[in-house]
Amino acid sequence: MYEKKIPIIKADDTDANKIVYCQEDEIDLYELFLILKKRWKIIIISTVFIFFTGLVYIILSTPLYKVEANIKNIYINGVPANDISKIIGLVKAKFYKEGTDRKKFLKENGFYLDDVNIQTVKRDKTDIFLIRVYSLSNKKGEEAISKILQYLQSEYKPVLQKFILDTKNKIERLEEEKKVIQDYKIKELERQKDFLIKEEIPLLKRKMAFLQEKEKNLNLLIKSYLSSINDYEKAIKNLSIAMKNPNLSDSSLLIVSNQIAQYENLITSLQNKIKNYQLEIKNIEQEQIPAIEKKVKQINEIQIKSIDEKLENFRLRLKNIDRQIKMLELSLKPPLTENFKVLSKSISDKPAKPKKMLIMVVSIVSGLFLGIFLAFFFEWLQNAKDRRKLPEGSFEEANY
Repeated sequence: MYEKKIPIIKADDTDANKIVYCQEDEIDLYELFLILKKRWKIIIISTVFIFFTGLVYIILSTPLYKVEANIKNIYINGVPANDISKIIGLVKAKFYKEGTDRKKFLKENGFYLDDVNIQTVKRDKTDIFLIRVYSLSNKKGEEAISKILQYLQSEYKPVLQKFILDTKNKIERLEEEKKVIQDYKIKELERQKDFLIKEEIPLLKRKMAFLQEKEKNLNLLIKSYLSSINDYEKAIKNLSIAMKNPNLSDSSLLIVSNQIAQYENLITSLQNKIKNYQLEIKNIEQEQIPAIEKKVKQINEIQIKSIDEKLENFRLRLKNIDRQIKMLELSLKPPLTENFKVLSKSISDKPAKPKKMLIMVVSIVSGLFLGIFLAFFFEWLQNAKDRRKLPEGSFEEANY
């Protein structure tokens, strides 16, 4: 940029030879190049100074190593125990520092946590959050990750322990119920069933066989009694014929009469016995044996069936208990239930800060810009001095 003076004649001036110059600003790249060429030393000095300033900063700055870790959220029975944003807020509240507090924290602990370097990552429907720390060494960085992880684990340890304790109590109660069913209820039902099958039913069958044998014997007795009655009737008939003999004495007739009376008494007695035996047979056939058969049927179709149903229900309950215990035991194991866990780490062997190449490039570019600015600034100062040295009133400047 340079100043071009254009002569202008002022019509209202008494001096016709007086000329007024007008200044016009124009951008001339060649003129700019000449200025930069003229002031090259300023540019070089500025660039070298800024470059060496950046180099000194690199040398004096403490190298910091970046360590990143993907940490899985705490899970209880397949569900995150807390919202990931709350966990990140908890980490920030404990470890995040700014300004002088960050420098102090770095000096005391050998690392610091940067707010920008914590973010939520969703992968495979698993809550994961990324922690990035800067430390004095990779070892310090790994220790920092472990320290943050231990802090989170200790904060949520009571929640995890409560779930584990409650689950173990549930398992213990189910085991006790299982033992009661196996050792008492099922065994008692099996004992009842075994008693019915091996003792009660055989006893009833033996009783029924006894009644059948008794019925058979009673029938034999009745048959024998009928035969005796028939014999007694024949004897009475013969004695009755003998009584018609006119030659019988009175004593003989009396004896015969007594014999007939005895036979009649015997017949009556046997008939009464037969009648009683027939009633007993009828009772056996119509009441006692049907009652036993009904009892046996009831045992087979109701009692044993009821016991079998109860046994089946208890066995199904045992299967459900085993399934519940297995599910509860699985719920205590990873990945369904586990505390905060480091899934992966990213560690670099080279320091992440300061970024040497970036600082050097920025230093060179900044030095060049500063040098160019100073070159034009000093040129402007030189032009201003030159204008002040001109005689006063030699020309007037008009700016347009």
